[in-house]
Amino acid sequence: SWKQGEGNVDCCTRDGVECSENNGHVIKLDLSNSCLQGSINSSSGLFNLIHLEWLNLAGNDFRYPEIPPEIANLSRLSYLNLSDSFFTGQIPSEILELSNLVSLDLSGNGYSGGFLELGKTSLTNLVQKLTNLETLNLGRVLIFNTPIPHNLGNLSSLRFLSLQNCLVQGGIPSSLGNLSMLIHLDLSSNQLSGEIPASIGNLGSLKELDLSTNELSGRLPTSIGNLSSLEKLDLSLNVFSGDMPAVIGNLSSLKALVLSKTNFSGDLPAFIGNLPSLEILDLSGNKISGELPDFFGNLPSLEELDLSGNQLSGDFSVSIGNLTSLKRLSLESCSFLGKLPPSVGNLTQLQWLGLASNSFSDSMGKIPTSIANLKGLQVLSVANNSLQGHLPSCLGNLTNMESLDLSNNRFSGQIPQQLVDLTFLEFFNDSHNNLTGPIPQGNQFPTFDNSSFDGNPGLCGKAFVKRM
Repeated sequence: SWKQGEGNVDCCTRDGVECSENNGHVIKLDLSNSCLQGSINSSSGLFNLIHLEWLNLAGNDFRYPEIPPEIANLSRLSYLNLSDSFFTGQIPSEILELSNLVSLDLSGNGYSGGFLELGKTSLTNLVQKLTNLETLNLGRVLIFNTPIPHNLGNLSSLRFLSLQNCLVQGGIPSSLGNLSMLIHLDLSSNQLSGEIPASIGNLGSLKELDLSTNELSGRLPTSIGNLSSLEKLDLSLNVFSGDMPAVIGNLSSLKALVLSKTNFSGDLPAFIGNLPSLEILDLSGNKISGELPDFFGNLPSLEELDLSGNQLSGDFSVSIGNLTSLKRLSLESCSFLGKLPPSVGNLTQLQWLGLASNSFSDSMGKIPTSIANLKGLQVLSVANNSLQGHLPSCLGNLTNMESLDLSNNRFSGQIPQQLVDLTFLEFFNDSHNNLTGPIPQGNQFPTFDNSSFDGNPGLCGKAFVKRM
């Protein structure tokens, strides 16, 4: 754990070690991400450091040992981080004797060698004993089909709480509304059910709220609009009902709003235009209908917009062309009509453009040449539309392209030879169009098999040699 070749150098001068200025005792040990391997057993000299106040062993590989009960020897610990270090088995009850703990992080352990389990050291007991906690991160620690205890709301100093992927079940206790200091709350990837309690609106300091991937239902409480400090709200993969509450428009500090696959319906709410700090908006996989409104022009900071898998229709909103910070735009599997506007070329930061499975068509339904402005584009999919006309040769200018899907449209003419300049291209599909002439040769094109060109009877060339 120490640097080699340093002889008998005073341990207090070693990397990651801090000693008391008064008596020289080791009080802080930070060996995080130090490539340590092998197990920590009960006889380890670590447990002789009885004056230790701060211990961080995160990000190492201890090869699936249990946490030794001798951890209780370190009774002065206020900070303990054993995250992402491949500990397994039951957390020893002796950890409850560390009554001075302010921060406890046991997250991200386990994997193929088993998981870390709270077991007999129940969450109820942990909360009763470790009353000074400001940070509690038990992400991926198995708590096995038990509810979140009501006494969790007694940790009045708590600022960070994560029970992500712990297999807790039941409802969210209203007592969590007592945690007025809480900044981060993550209860995602569990089996929580019922409605979100109205008391959630009491968490006025909250900046991040993640309740995604549960079985929560009912309507969102209007009190959620009281979370004026909130910067991230993720409620995806639940089964809520009704429209999105307009009070979300009160969350003027919001940077990320993720409500994908939450069963919401109705039109795109106008309140979204009142969120000027928004950087991520994901409303995919819902039952949202109507046309794209013009308020997107009010979101200058937006970097990711995903509205795919809804019932949206009408023309591609020209206002989206004002989102000049946009890096990802996903409008797949809706019912958009008409042409792709030239204003899409204004999105010069775009890396991902997904427009597949819509009804873009009509006499002008072709790829606009302004798309050549998107120099950073890595993924473009317009598959399963009714786009027509010739493929623009300017697609060859998009030299960062990794995936290009033009399949199942009505494109005609030849595949532009300029596409061989896309040297990063890993996936290409222009099958089921009306393309003719020779398939381009050179660079990536010989690596694409027949399925990339099927359904174009007029195509010819070496790509139709069957590859094994």
